[in-house]
Amino acid sequence: MGFTEAGAAGRPGGRRAAGRQPSNHLPAPDHTLLEGRGPRARSIGDSRGMPNAMTDQPSDRALADRVVSDGDEAAFQALYLRHTPNVYRFALRLTGGDVLEAEDLMQDAWINAAHGLSRFEWRSEFRTWLMGIALNRFREKARAGGRRIPTVEGEWDVPVETGEPGERIDLERAIALLPPGFRAVLVLHDVEGFTHREIGERLGISDGTSKSQLHEARMAMRRLLAGERRTA
Repeated sequence: MGFTEAGAAGRPGGRRAAGRQPSNHLPAPDHTLLEGRGPRARSIGDSRGMPNAMTDQPSDRALADRVVSDGDEAAFQALYLRHTPNVYRFALRLTGGDVLEAEDLMQDAWINAAHGLSRFEWRSEFRTWLMGIALNRFREKARAGGRRIPTVEGEWDVPVETGEPGERIDLERAIALLPPGFRAVLVLHDVEGFTHREIGERLGISDGTSKSQLHEARMAMRRLLAGERRTA
């Protein structure tokens, strides 16, 4: 299968010659789309990729089959537009609100998905598979940069830079302030719906560690949202 950069970006583009690899350059993110705003975002089916009764959109699998069998760029574009807002938000939360890193992560996830689509066995939803790719790329980038997603032992101190005592912060900022280990487990479990077994497999930790990190992450979120802070 192959996708021209023009086709992926929503401009007219013909099918590539047989045997050509997908482009490694996807379109720059449209932030009205990423934030779930704008006409393109509204015209797409639901985030789970099932046919939408109001828009009569094809399922993810139907689109993917067209991509794999025919190299259909319009079908790939439809998948890209349908799932990019969720992938971007997921990446933004994983990276603690780092916009540039989240955009890079999202692009990497789509490039890997384009190359691996013919091997996807549909044992999970397309969205779940795509999130897993993004998470793997996040971990790979962390390891390459000499970082890791650490677990946190014991109670976590709320950072001094949170703000004035009693000052409330919004949910996204609270997630961004969490330690990476707390943040990853919280986002995967409470936002994306992964099980502790799935989280353990993806993060290389035990089910029990995932459960304890989630408990501590929720406690930390309560403290952050309540406006608690550590004194300097």
